[in-house]
Amino acid sequence: MFKNISIAAALLFFTLSALMIFYPPLIYWLFALEPHELGDFLAKRAGVLFLGLGLLSFLTRDVRDKAIQRIISISFGSMMLLMAAMGIYEFARGYAGIGIWFANLTEIGFGAAYLMMWRRTKE
Repeated sequence: MFKNISIAAALLFFTLSALMIFYPPLIYWLFALEPHELGDFLAKRAGVLFLGLGLLSFLTRDVRDKAIQRIISISFGSMMLLMAAMGIYEFARGYAGIGIWFANLTEIGFGAAYLMMWRRTKE
């Protein structure tokens, strides 16, 4: 299960990385935000972070050590669920459009999968 989650997450992170680095306007459209040069700058920097997360997820997909799986699972799971919480909050404040729910639901799904993995790897 850990390998499958890690591969799916890596694909997500690599896709987000490429889109944010090479086509930041997609974020404005998806989240119904006003385009701005500062947003492009931040999106491209976030794209580099997503590249790092993708590499981490992909390169650790075959880790058999339960302690390492547990650390990765709680880290990625909490990151995903907190991102979803932030998205819900920003939507409620009116700063993000309906497209944020695509991200929120994806983050909740990955967050739940990683937290289930975290619980399964308890020693």
